[in-house]
Amino acid sequence: MASLTVRQLDDKLKKQLRLRAARHGRSVEDEVRTILRAAAVDADAFGGPEPSLPSDARQPTPRHRP
Repeated sequence: MASLTVRQLDDKLKKQLRLRAARHGRSVEDEVRTILRAAAVDADAFGGPEPSLPSDARQPTPRHRP
């Protein structure tokens, strides 16, 4: 299984996650897994599917050296 580290998480959000997890009788880690699983299944939960980019926008932009 993969691991994911989330840095620079706002203290207020961390507290909200902890309280939500407690309401559901889960650990914070399990609560976050549940939220991510639901978001991955339901694209509308977070604003719908990602917009498709034009094919030229998917190419890496070359960097010019000074």
